[in-house]
Amino acid sequence: MHLYKTFFKLLYKYKVIILSYLLIFGFLMTMIGTLNSDQASNMFEEADYTICYIDEDKSDLSKGIIDYLSMSNTVADVSGKSQSSIEDMMFFRVYMHEFKFDKGFQKNVLSGDKDGIEYISDLPSGSQSYVLANQLNNYINTYRAYIMMGYDTKEAADKTKDVLKDHSEVVINSEKEETTGESSMMFSLNSSIWYIIFTVVCMSAGVVLVNAMEENLSLRIEAGPVSRRRRTVINILGLATFGFAMYVILMIANILVGWGSTTMHDYLWVIAINNLLGMLTACSLVAFITSFNVNNKSINMIAIIVGLGMSFISGAFVPQFLLGDGILKIARFFPVYWFVLVNNMTNSQGYEAFDMTKLLQSFGMQFLFFLVFSVGAAAISKVRTDIKK
Repeated sequence: MHLYKTFFKLLYKYKVIILSYLLIFGFLMTMIGTLNSDQASNMFEEADYTICYIDEDKSDLSKGIIDYLSMSNTVADVSGKSQSSIEDMMFFRVYMHEFKFDKGFQKNVLSGDKDGIEYISDLPSGSQSYVLANQLNNYINTYRAYIMMGYDTKEAADKTKDVLKDHSEVVINSEKEETTGESSMMFSLNSSIWYIIFTVVCMSAGVVLVNAMEENLSLRIEAGPVSRRRRTVINILGLATFGFAMYVILMIANILVGWGSTTMHDYLWVIAINNLLGMLTACSLVAFITSFNVNNKSINMIAIIVGLGMSFISGAFVPQFLLGDGILKIARFFPVYWFVLVNNMTNSQGYEAFDMTKLLQSFGMQFLFFLVFSVGAAAISKVRTDIKK
C-alpha cells in the first residue's frame, strides 16, 4: 500500500501537465464539435449538393436531367474547362460531384442502357452518391415509361420533371422521442480519446515509471522488503488506476456533450466498451515503452511521435475512407485503427456501416494488443532487473 500511495504522490507532481492537457483537448473538442454541430430540426430539409456537369449530348434527356437536379441542388456548367481544373475544384470542395453526358447519351438510353454518362464523386461510397444515383435512376426510368407511352423526347423529359418535382412536406413527430439526431461533438471527442489518454498517461504516469526504473532509485527499492513481482504489480495497478480515472472523466464528457442524441441512445454501450479497451491498450503501450531504457526527456518525445503517428495513420484525425489501401493495411497493425473503426460505426461522419461481426473483431483485436503489450512489458522489465543484479 505504501508503494501504491507513493506512485500517486509522484504522479501528483505532474498535476499541471495533466490539467493543462485535459483543458487543451477539451477546448479543441468543444470547438470542433461546435463548428460541426448538427442540431436536429423537426422539419425535414432536403439536401443541397454541389454538382458540376459537361453536356456534350445536348439532348432533351440530358437537359431534362440537368433541370431536374437543379431543382434541389447547386448545379454549374463547366463545359470548356480542362478535366484537371475540374478535379482541382472538386479537391477543394467547390464541387462534390461531376456529371458528363457523352454524345449519344439519349440514344443509348432509348436503346435500353445508360452508357454515355460519366459520374465522378469526391465521396464515391458516401450517402450523397447514393442519393444522386437514385435521383438519376428515377428520372431515366420515368423518362423511358413516358417514351413507351408514345410521348416524344421533349414531352417525356418535361413530364418526367413535373412528376418528380412534386414533394411532400415531412414533419418529424418528436412528442414521444426526445432524441435529437447524431452528435458530431460526441463523434469528434471519441475520435481523439485514444490519443488523449495515451499522451497524458505517457507524459505523467510514464515518467513516474521511468523514474522507478532509474538505477539509484531501483537499487534502494530493491533493498526493501517488497518483492520485485509485487512492485511490478503495484506499478501496473497505479497506471491502470490513473487510466481508469481518465476513462471515467471522458465518459462523463461523452454523456454531457451527447445528451439526448441518437448516438448516445443507440451506441453508448459500444462507445463505453470501445473507450475502455482503448484505455487499456494505451496504458499497456505506455508500460511497454517505459520498460525499455528511456529517460524523462525521451519519454515526452516518444509520447508525441508515437501518439500522433499512430493516430494519423489509423484515421483518428484524417477519416479512414480518405486514406489509401496501403496505409490502412499498415494501420491494422496498430490498436488505434481498430479503436477508430468502432467509433466510425457510431456516426454517419465515419462512413462505416454498423456491423456486429466487424465490431466484435475490433474489440478482440484491441484486447489482443492489450495482452501483447502487457506481457511484453512484464518480460522486458524482468530481464532488465535480472541484468542489474
